[in-house]
Amino acid sequence: MFTRNALHQLPDFWKALALARLASMMAPGAILWLRDLIYAFEPAEVERVMAGWFGAAVDDPAEGYTAQDLATHIRTEFSTFTWLLEPMLAHAGFRLLDTEIDRRRTYARCACVKLGFDLGLVTIWRHRPSTDSVPNIGRGGRRSVAG
Repeated sequence: MFTRNALHQLPDFWKALALARLASMMAPGAILWLRDLIYAFEPAEVERVMAGWFGAAVDDPAEGYTAQDLATHIRTEFSTFTWLLEPMLAHAGFRLLDTEIDRRRTYARCACVKLGFDLGLVTIWRHRPSTDSVPNIGRGGRRSVAG
């Protein structure tokens, strides 16, 4: 199953229910591919991370997201932190297999398996070295950083 840029439209209450409903439709061992605006930093880092995100925004809306677009997103949408999303996934019955976080730490791609069978040696952690200095986030293990 695949979800892209959908969960950040939902407050965490509804996000948790959506994940539980997705899990209820999936067979054990099925993979959930999740891509979304997810904050991979601690609250104490918000000013620095947001300054970098806003600083990389384009001036022309025809070329992408402007700083005003990003500010509107933060005010009106419901992106969450990785350290809040990970327990929601676990509670819904998923095990996080892999997470790739963009260099701005505001977007993530996750591969999750629906539990209910023996994983054995199926876990597929991968790590790509990067020149960016991004610490491991959360308790899910290593994180890749996309450039």
